Amino acid sequence: MKSKIPTEIENVILQWNKTSAENGDFVSRAFFVQNKEFGHIHDDGTLDIVFGETITSQLLQRNIVQKHLYIHKVAVTYIVSSEDKIPFALSLLRFSYLLKASKNGAIPHSLFETEWAKLPKSLSSITLKQG
Repeated sequence: MKSKIPTEIENVILQWNKTSAENGDFVSRAFFVQNKEFGHIHDDGTLDIVFGETITSQLLQRNIVQKHLYIHKVAVTYIVSSEDKIPFALSLLRFSYLLKASKNGAIPHSLFETEWAKLPKSLSSITLKQG
C-alpha cells in the first residue's frame, strides 16, 4: 500500500524557491532545485539523499541516518515510517536543498544563513567543506 507520507513531503518541498518534483527510479519522487536533484523519496517512505563523503560521514557518525544501500560512502537513507518522522525528513531535505541552492545561485547567501540557523542542531552543526 502506498504511503501518504511522500505526498505530504512533496507538498511542502514544492513551496520552496525554484523547486520541482518528478517521477524517479524505483517508484520514487525526485526533488530538484534548478534541475539539480537534492533528494528523493520512495513510495514506502525511504528517503535517499546524496551529500558527498564529508557530510555523509558526519551524518552517519551522529547516528541520525542510515547508510544508503548502494552508494553508502556519499549518500544516506532516512526511513520516514510514520507521521512523526516527517519533520526531520523535511529538515534533511532542507539541509540538502540549501547546499544545492546556494551552490547554483537559486537563493541569496543571506537566505542561506537565515534558513541554515533554523535547522536542527544535529544538521546546522555539520562542518561544511571549505573552498
